[in-house]
Amino acid sequence: MDETAATSHPRDLRAFAEVTRKIAHDFAGVFTIILTNLEFVESDLPEVPPTLREDLSEVKRAAQRGKDLVTQLSTMSRQASS
Repeated sequence: MDETAATSHPRDLRAFAEVTRKIAHDFAGVFTIILTNLEFVESDLPEVPPTLREDLSEVKRAAQRGKDLVTQLSTMSRQASS
């Protein structure tokens, strides 16, 4: 590896980490909105049919998994940029 590539690699990695962190932040907001609205639906519809309740639970689990993944990406990007 030449000297120019060696010096630009850490800078490129920090830039990539920063972009990843910003995207993760945006997705965290999206997942928060989804999860909050699911809670509203569940509380506003106490007589939800069982099949719909199962579907809502599945969506909620998927959104929570997405939010957890975004948290991991955000953490890794912070570590990579420091």
